[in-house]
Amino acid sequence: MVEPVIHRFCVSHRKPLIPESWYDDCISLGDFQTDSALHVRQLDPFWHEARPLAYGAAGTAVLPIVIDRFANSVNLIEISSYRKRVLPFPKGRESPRYRTMRELSFEDSREKVEPTVFVPRSDSGFLVAQPLYFKNSVIGQYAKVHHRKDIRDYASLAIEIGVLDKGSASEFLKERQF
Repeated sequence: MVEPVIHRFCVSHRKPLIPESWYDDCISLGDFQTDSALHVRQLDPFWHEARPLAYGAAGTAVLPIVIDRFANSVNLIEISSYRKRVLPFPKGRESPRYRTMRELSFEDSREKVEPTVFVPRSDSGFLVAQPLYFKNSVIGQYAKVHHRKDIRDYASLAIEIGVLDKGSASEFLKERQF
């Protein structure tokens, strides 16, 4: 079997905490790597200007442009972020805050976890993190560590661009699994 060609992107607003060996290119946001061809401002000025509202989602929004320009001949795309990467195996210790996630020290990530190419097992083509369960709701959990208004703004934006309708947005915010 031929190993698939994969391109790894890390979306980040500053130098990623994950090891450089875990990604090929960084999609940069804000004041990080402003001269890079992969800076959101270079790719789509709208999302650069929208970053104060969209935060890291601005980097996700430009993924189709990035893939088309920089990785259109690969079989698989991997997306990580400033400090997060989905691994196909358990490593590190259970996160005390998010029980379905695991945490690695920076030293452990560099020494014990080398990136490998893995193919998602499902037909969807996606490998995503295990769902989180919240005692309250998505909006309740978000409000504990962020501003409640921000997630409401995200939901409103999703309605405005047609990703969700009002009923679905309301269900999402009340959901206990994320």
